[in-house]
Amino acid sequence: PASASASARPKPQPQQDRFLVFEIAILPSIVGMAAALQDSLSSPTCLYKPYPGTKIFISEKDLRVRVHQTTNAAGVRVELKRLFQKIHIKGFIEWLAGKQGWELDSDEPSWTPYCDAFNKLQEVYKIFAPKAIKFTDGRDNNKDGVDKKLLWTKESHIKESITNVRTFFEALYYFDENPRERSSLLLSSKQGSGRNSPHRRWQRIMVNVRNLMRTSKYGPDTPIHWSAHGRYNRYNLALITGDLLREVIRGLIHIFQDLFFVEDKCLGTIWYEKQEFSGACWSTEKNKLPDFATTKKFEALLNNTTAMTTN
Repeated sequence: PASASASARPKPQPQQDRFLVFEIAILPSIVGMAAALQDSLSSPTCLYKPYPGTKIFISEKDLRVRVHQTTNAAGVRVELKRLFQKIHIKGFIEWLAGKQGWELDSDEPSWTPYCDAFNKLQEVYKIFAPKAIKFTDGRDNNKDGVDKKLLWTKESHIKESITNVRTFFEALYYFDENPRERSSLLLSSKQGSGRNSPHRRWQRIMVNVRNLMRTSKYGPDTPIHWSAHGRYNRYNLALITGDLLREVIRGLIHIFQDLFFVEDKCLGTIWYEKQEFSGACWSTEKNKLPDFATTKKFEALLNNTTAMTTN
Protein backbone atom coordinates (compact mmCIF):
# COMPACT_ATOMS: atom_id res chain seq x y z
CA PRO A 1 0.00 0.00 0.00
CA ALA A 2 1.00 3.61 -0.55
CA SER A 3 0.81 4.36 3.17
CA ALA A 4 3.21 1.50 3.96
CA SER A 5 5.82 2.64 1.40
CA ALA A 6 5.58 6.18 2.75
CA SER A 7 6.19 5.04 6.31
CA ALA A 8 9.24 3.01 5.20
CA ARG A 9 10.82 6.04 3.56
CA PRO A 10 13.64 7.48 5.76
CA LYS A 11 12.86 10.83 7.36
CA PRO A 12 15.02 13.74 6.21
CA GLN A 13 17.70 14.66 8.75
CA PRO A 14 18.40 18.29 9.65
CA GLN A 15 21.45 19.58 7.77
CA GLN A 16 24.51 19.59 10.01
CA ASP A 17 27.19 22.24 9.92
CA ARG A 18 30.43 21.05 8.39
CA PHE A 19 33.80 22.02 9.82
CA LEU A 20 37.37 21.88 8.60
CA VAL A 21 40.09 21.03 11.12
CA PHE A 22 43.76 21.83 10.51
CA GLU A 23 46.91 22.08 12.57
CA ILE A 24 49.48 24.84 12.99
CA ALA A 25 52.69 23.38 14.35
CA ILE A 26 54.62 25.49 16.87
CA LEU A 27 58.30 24.65 17.00
CA PRO A 28 59.92 24.33 19.42
CA SER A 29 57.04 22.81 21.36
CA ILE A 30 55.13 24.86 23.92
CA VAL A 31 55.56 22.50 26.85
CA GLY A 32 54.29 24.21 29.97
CA MET A 33 52.68 27.04 28.01
CA ALA A 34 49.50 25.43 26.69
CA ALA A 35 47.30 26.31 29.68
CA ALA A 36 48.54 29.91 29.81
CA LEU A 37 47.96 30.30 26.08
CA GLN A 38 44.43 28.94 26.38
CA ASP A 39 43.74 31.41 29.21
CA SER A 40 45.08 34.29 27.10
CA LEU A 41 42.91 33.29 24.14
CA SER A 42 39.88 33.13 26.45
CA SER A 43 40.53 36.60 27.87
CA PRO A 44 37.94 39.22 26.85
CA THR A 45 40.81 41.59 26.00
CA CYS A 46 42.67 39.01 23.87
CA LEU A 47 44.26 40.55 20.77
CA TYR A 48 43.07 37.68 18.57
CA LYS A 49 39.45 37.98 17.55
CA PRO A 50 38.46 34.70 15.86
CA TYR A 51 36.07 34.43 12.98
CA PRO A 52 32.57 33.19 13.93
CA GLY A 53 32.61 29.42 14.16
CA THR A 54 36.38 29.22 14.70
CA LYS A 55 37.64 27.20 17.66
CA ILE A 56 41.27 26.76 18.73
CA PHE A 57 42.47 23.68 20.60
CA ILE A 58 45.97 23.89 22.09
CA SER A 59 48.22 20.96 22.90
CA GLU A 60 51.83 20.95 24.06
CA LYS A 61 53.04 20.65 20.46
CA ASP A 62 50.60 22.34 18.14
CA LEU A 63 47.42 24.30 17.60
CA ARG A 64 44.39 22.54 16.17
CA VAL A 65 41.94 24.93 14.58
CA ARG A 66 38.35 24.10 13.72
CA VAL A 67 36.73 26.47 11.26
CA HIS A 68 33.29 26.49 9.69
CA GLN A 69 33.13 25.54 6.03
CA THR A 70 32.04 29.06 5.12
CA THR A 71 35.15 30.59 6.75
CA ASN A 72 38.29 31.43 4.81
CA ALA A 73 40.49 28.70 6.30
CA ALA A 74 43.61 29.87 4.46
CA GLY A 75 43.16 33.36 5.87
CA VAL A 76 42.77 31.97 9.39
CA ARG A 77 45.94 29.90 8.98
CA VAL A 78 47.98 32.91 7.81
CA GLU A 79 46.64 35.11 10.60
CA LEU A 80 47.41 32.56 13.33
CA LYS A 81 50.90 31.87 12.00
CA ARG A 82 51.65 35.59 12.11
CA LEU A 83 50.13 35.90 15.59
CA PHE A 84 52.15 33.05 17.06
CA GLN A 85 55.47 33.64 15.27
CA LYS A 86 56.82 35.38 18.40
CA ILE A 87 55.42 32.92 20.90
CA HIS A 88 58.80 32.35 22.59
CA ILE A 89 59.55 36.05 23.09
CA LYS A 90 59.35 37.13 26.70
CA GLY A 91 56.04 38.80 27.51
CA PHE A 92 54.11 37.13 24.66
CA ILE A 93 51.44 35.58 26.92
CA GLU A 94 50.66 38.93 28.59
CA TRP A 95 50.77 40.71 25.22
CA LEU A 96 48.33 38.19 23.69
CA ALA A 97 45.97 38.61 26.66
CA GLY A 98 45.71 42.31 25.84
CA LYS A 99 47.98 43.93 28.41
CA GLN A 100 48.94 47.52 27.56
CA GLY A 101 51.76 49.99 28.26
CA TRP A 102 55.48 49.29 28.50
CA GLU A 103 57.59 47.58 31.16
CA LEU A 104 61.28 47.10 31.84
CA ASP A 105 62.20 43.46 32.31
CA SER A 106 62.32 42.83 36.07
CA ASP A 107 64.86 40.00 35.54
CA GLU A 108 67.49 42.41 34.16
CA PRO A 109 69.89 43.12 37.08
CA SER A 110 70.96 46.58 35.90
CA TRP A 111 70.35 48.98 33.04
CA THR A 112 73.56 50.91 33.69
CA PRO A 113 75.68 48.84 31.24
CA TYR A 114 73.20 49.62 28.46
CA CYS A 115 73.18 53.34 29.25
CA ASP A 116 76.99 53.23 29.12
CA ALA A 117 76.83 51.46 25.75
CA PHE A 118 74.47 54.01 24.23
CA ASN A 119 76.59 56.86 25.61
CA LYS A 120 79.66 55.43 23.86
CA LEU A 121 77.71 55.04 20.63
CA GLN A 122 76.70 58.68 21.09
CA GLU A 123 80.41 59.59 21.08
CA VAL A 124 80.79 57.90 17.70
CA TYR A 125 77.75 59.78 16.44
CA LYS A 126 79.11 63.09 17.78
CA ILE A 127 82.44 62.59 16.00
CA PHE A 128 81.10 61.58 12.58
CA ALA A 129 77.54 62.92 12.20
CA PRO A 130 77.07 65.80 9.73
CA LYS A 131 75.52 68.98 11.12
CA ALA A 132 72.11 68.29 9.59
CA ILE A 133 71.53 65.37 12.00
CA LYS A 134 73.89 66.42 14.77
CA PHE A 135 72.33 69.60 16.12
CA THR A 136 68.71 70.36 16.91
CA ASP A 137 68.52 73.19 14.38
CA GLY A 138 70.92 71.67 11.85
CA ARG A 139 73.68 74.25 12.48
CA ASP A 140 76.86 74.23 14.52
CA ASN A 141 75.92 77.06 16.86
CA ASN A 142 77.05 75.26 19.99
CA LYS A 143 79.59 77.94 20.95
CA ASP A 144 80.20 76.85 24.52
CA GLY A 145 80.73 73.21 23.65
CA VAL A 146 77.75 72.17 25.77
CA ASP A 147 75.77 69.11 24.66
CA LYS A 148 72.37 70.76 25.15
CA LYS A 149 72.06 71.57 21.45
CA LEU A 150 72.98 68.09 20.28
CA LEU A 151 70.21 66.00 18.80
CA TRP A 152 71.47 62.98 20.76
CA THR A 153 72.94 63.48 24.23
CA LYS A 154 74.35 61.22 26.93
CA GLU A 155 71.83 59.98 29.50
CA SER A 156 71.81 57.98 32.73
CA HIS A 157 68.36 56.38 32.38
CA ILE A 158 67.54 53.80 29.74
CA LYS A 159 64.25 55.43 28.66
CA GLU A 160 66.00 58.72 27.89
CA SER A 161 68.80 56.84 26.11
CA ILE A 162 66.29 55.16 23.79
CA THR A 163 64.32 58.39 23.36
CA ASN A 164 67.47 60.02 21.97
CA VAL A 165 67.96 57.15 19.53
CA ARG A 166 64.36 57.62 18.43
CA THR A 167 64.99 61.34 17.84
CA PHE A 168 68.00 60.42 15.69
CA PHE A 169 65.86 57.97 13.71
CA GLU A 170 63.14 60.58 13.17
CA ALA A 171 65.78 62.85 11.62
CA LEU A 172 66.70 60.00 9.25
CA TYR A 173 63.00 59.59 8.38
CA TYR A 174 62.95 63.26 7.37
CA PHE A 175 65.80 62.77 4.91
CA ASP A 176 64.20 59.58 3.62
CA GLU A 177 61.11 61.60 2.72
CA ASN A 178 63.21 64.43 1.26
CA PRO A 179 65.78 62.70 -0.99
CA ARG A 180 67.03 65.94 -2.57
CA GLU A 181 68.48 66.98 0.79
CA ARG A 182 70.08 63.60 1.40
CA SER A 183 73.32 64.14 -0.55
CA SER A 184 74.73 66.32 2.22
CA LEU A 185 73.88 63.68 4.80
CA LEU A 186 75.77 60.62 3.58
CA LEU A 187 79.46 60.97 4.32
CA SER A 188 81.64 59.97 1.38
CA SER A 189 78.57 60.24 -0.84
CA LYS A 190 80.80 60.23 -3.92
CA GLN A 191 82.58 57.09 -2.80
CA GLY A 192 81.50 53.51 -2.98
CA SER A 193 79.99 51.46 -5.75
CA GLY A 194 77.85 48.36 -6.00
CA ARG A 195 76.54 47.40 -2.58
CA ASN A 196 78.38 50.39 -1.07
CA SER A 197 76.92 53.00 -3.39
CA PRO A 198 75.09 55.85 -1.60
CA HIS A 199 71.73 54.55 -2.82
CA ARG A 200 72.31 51.00 -1.57
CA ARG A 201 73.73 52.24 1.74
CA TRP A 202 70.69 54.45 2.32
CA GLN A 203 68.36 51.54 1.57
CA ARG A 204 70.09 49.44 4.24
CA ILE A 205 69.99 52.32 6.71
CA MET A 206 66.23 52.67 6.37
CA VAL A 207 65.65 48.90 6.54
CA ASN A 208 67.39 48.93 9.93
CA VAL A 209 65.55 52.05 11.07
CA ARG A 210 62.12 50.69 10.16
CA ASN A 211 62.85 47.35 11.78
CA LEU A 212 63.94 48.98 15.05
CA MET A 213 60.98 51.38 14.98
CA ARG A 214 58.44 48.53 14.78
CA THR A 215 55.41 48.83 17.04
CA SER A 216 53.90 46.29 19.42
CA LYS A 217 51.11 45.40 16.98
CA TYR A 218 52.62 41.96 16.27
CA GLY A 219 54.49 41.27 19.51
CA PRO A 220 55.92 42.75 22.71
CA ASP A 221 59.45 43.13 21.26
CA THR A 222 59.33 46.86 20.49
CA PRO A 223 62.90 48.23 20.48
CA ILE A 224 62.37 52.00 20.11
CA HIS A 225 58.72 52.96 19.65
CA TRP A 226 57.75 52.64 23.33
CA SER A 227 60.12 55.40 24.48
CA ALA A 228 57.86 58.21 23.21
CA HIS A 229 55.00 57.20 25.51
CA GLY A 230 54.29 57.10 29.22
CA ARG A 231 54.52 53.76 30.99
CA TYR A 232 50.74 53.46 31.16
CA ASN A 233 49.37 53.92 27.66
CA ARG A 234 46.82 52.24 25.40
CA TYR A 235 49.29 50.57 23.05
CA ASN A 236 49.81 46.81 23.18
CA LEU A 237 52.39 45.69 25.73
CA ALA A 238 56.06 46.41 25.03
CA LEU A 239 58.50 44.52 27.26
CA ILE A 240 62.02 45.92 27.18
CA THR A 241 64.68 43.25 27.71
CA GLY A 242 68.45 43.09 27.46
CA ASP A 243 68.13 41.07 24.23
CA LEU A 244 66.02 43.85 22.73
CA LEU A 245 68.56 46.53 23.65
CA ARG A 246 71.39 44.48 22.18
CA GLU A 247 69.35 44.35 18.97
CA VAL A 248 69.20 48.16 19.03
CA ILE A 249 72.99 48.34 19.55
CA ARG A 250 73.68 46.02 16.61
CA GLY A 251 71.24 47.93 14.42
CA LEU A 252 72.79 51.28 15.33
CA ILE A 253 76.26 50.06 14.45
CA HIS A 254 75.03 48.78 11.07
CA ILE A 255 73.47 52.21 10.46
CA PHE A 256 76.72 53.95 11.46
CA GLN A 257 78.73 51.70 9.14
CA ASP A 258 76.62 52.78 6.17
CA LEU A 259 76.02 56.39 7.20
CA PHE A 260 79.67 57.12 8.06
CA PHE A 261 81.14 54.93 5.34
CA VAL A 262 84.71 55.52 4.18
CA GLU A 263 86.00 53.34 1.36
CA ASP A 264 88.72 50.82 2.27
CA LYS A 265 88.47 51.58 6.01
CA CYS A 266 86.39 50.13 8.82
CA LEU A 267 84.37 52.39 11.13
CA GLY A 268 86.00 51.15 14.34
CA THR A 269 89.50 51.67 12.95
CA ILE A 270 88.69 55.24 11.89
CA TRP A 271 87.14 55.97 15.28
CA TYR A 272 90.17 54.58 17.12
CA GLU A 273 92.62 56.53 14.98
CA LYS A 274 90.84 59.79 15.73
CA GLN A 275 91.60 59.40 19.46
CA GLU A 276 88.81 61.84 20.31
CA PHE A 277 87.15 59.64 22.89
CA SER A 278 87.29 60.39 26.60
CA GLY A 279 89.71 58.20 28.54
CA ALA A 280 87.71 58.48 31.75
CA CYS A 281 84.78 56.37 30.53
CA TRP A 282 87.17 53.54 29.57
CA SER A 283 89.08 53.49 32.87
CA THR A 284 87.27 50.45 34.30
CA GLU A 285 85.37 47.44 33.00
CA LYS A 286 82.85 47.62 35.87
CA ASN A 287 79.16 48.02 34.90
CA LYS A 288 79.88 47.67 31.18
CA LEU A 289 78.81 45.26 28.49
CA PRO A 290 81.79 43.07 27.49
CA ASP A 291 82.14 44.66 24.04
CA PHE A 292 82.20 48.15 25.57
CA ALA A 293 84.75 47.47 28.31
CA THR A 294 87.88 48.65 26.47
CA THR A 295 88.63 50.80 23.46
CA LYS A 296 90.04 47.85 21.49
CA LYS A 297 86.96 45.70 22.16
CA PHE A 298 84.74 48.57 21.10
CA GLU A 299 86.81 49.12 17.96
CA ALA A 300 86.35 45.43 17.09
CA LEU A 301 82.59 45.71 17.66
CA LEU A 302 82.28 48.76 15.40
CA ASN A 303 84.15 46.82 12.72
CA ASN A 304 82.13 43.60 13.06
CA THR A 305 78.86 43.32 14.99
CA THR A 306 78.53 39.59 14.28
CA ALA A 307 81.10 38.96 17.00
CA MET A 308 79.01 40.81 19.62
CA THR A 309 78.88 39.06 22.99
CA THR A 310 75.39 37.71 23.66
CA ASN A 311 75.31 38.22 27.43
